[in-house]
Amino acid sequence: MLTFPFWFQILFGFITGSLATCVGLVLVNIVPDLKKVALAGFCYALAVALARSLILPFGIHFIILTLLLAIIITLIWRLPVIRAASITIFGTLVLLVGESVFLPICLKVMDLNIDAAISNPLLALFIPVPQIVFSILIALICWNFRLYLVNYNTKGTSNSIHLNGKRFKIVIGLVLALLSLVIVQVVCNVTVFNIEISPTIRTLSLQTMGYLTNLTVVLICLTTALLIIQFIELTDKESQLLIQSSYLDTVEELYTALRAQKHDLANDWQVLYGLMQLGDLEEAQKYLEELMGKSISSENFVVTGEPGLSALLYIKSGIALSEGINFEVGVETPMKQKLISTYDLNRVVGNLINNAFDYVMNLEEERRIVQVRIFDDEDKQVVEVANCGNIDEDIIEKIFQKGFSTKSGKHSGLGLYIVKELLEQNNGQVRVENRGDMAVFSIYIPKGSMPKEGVHARSSQKDRGMVG
Repeated sequence: MLTFPFWFQILFGFITGSLATCVGLVLVNIVPDLKKVALAGFCYALAVALARSLILPFGIHFIILTLLLAIIITLIWRLPVIRAASITIFGTLVLLVGESVFLPICLKVMDLNIDAAISNPLLALFIPVPQIVFSILIALICWNFRLYLVNYNTKGTSNSIHLNGKRFKIVIGLVLALLSLVIVQVVCNVTVFNIEISPTIRTLSLQTMGYLTNLTVVLICLTTALLIIQFIELTDKESQLLIQSSYLDTVEELYTALRAQKHDLANDWQVLYGLMQLGDLEEAQKYLEELMGKSISSENFVVTGEPGLSALLYIKSGIALSEGINFEVGVETPMKQKLISTYDLNRVVGNLINNAFDYVMNLEEERRIVQVRIFDDEDKQVVEVANCGNIDEDIIEKIFQKGFSTKSGKHSGLGLYIVKELLEQNNGQVRVENRGDMAVFSIYIPKGSMPKEGVHARSSQKDRGMVG
């Protein structure tokens, strides 16, 4: 077993402790206070000198020193144990990766084994240099470009709420377990292949070593699977929150439209009252007939079997009226059976209508026309959204690509991409074409019944209770 000089243990312990702490802090978005980092390195150096003086089985020194570094970080930065552990593991993993890459390169270049390198003081100082430079570069790059694995910068209430969530603790715990297993594997590889094998390792056959490494790999795979499950559940929760957020926007639009309608209704009653006071009954009758005509035309927005879509069309009609857009809706068939939830359907149709409104607002007043048509096509239900103007043929193929936008200014280019993704998830399709002077977006939805169980089914029932 290798015996390192005492001065080397102290110096290398200080460098290792400081670097691991500094890199770990950067990877969790905490500003490394150099004085505290130096203090952590000094404490770790003393721990290295103490631990190396004890005769312990192979690998126990490393485990003890890693735990001690986590305790040192906990005490100096006054962090929760799980956060200090993650900082320790992240920093240690970077150092081990640097060692596993550069140590064999240095030994091969100098044509030395590890015993000869450690016994020579100059070589002992030179060998860790590439590893140290690698770790410093990682820390500088991550800090300059604000790259981090976890955000422990708790300046703000939203972060503190998120970081204290039960789901977050489960995920970070699995991540730490996964990285710990990776560290074990890296240490075994470095020790077996690059350093003289310890007496304990010599007693193990290659078959036994293979079993141990295979067991580590299996545990890594199992931990990764559990981690993926957690991320899937988190993604599902995020999707539900996005859906609820979109419907809050819809409710806000409905409230605004109702307020505008109430204001217009008050104006209409005042006009009728004034005409009657003036005795102009013929003009009052014409005004009333026009008002009744508007009321009757609102029935065009009723989609039988889909009150949520009816509410959306009604809201959009109010917005169109306020913007001077001629909004025409034709409902030819009911939508009693469809293989898409009301949430997803409204997101798709709402996105298409919003895009159409944005486009025609740049046209002449007489060409500000947006049309919505709902009809059946054999085994599919079709919703067409058309507006005046044509789409260039060279961009039709990429109009549904993520990030692509024809709008000026800061636009994410996600609207039509989301439309395509939502429809494909529900076995639907979306097509775009130019018909004369109109650009037409057609969505095709397979007919059928929504499942009674599942997120979308529950969401649709909730939607009918809220909107209908």
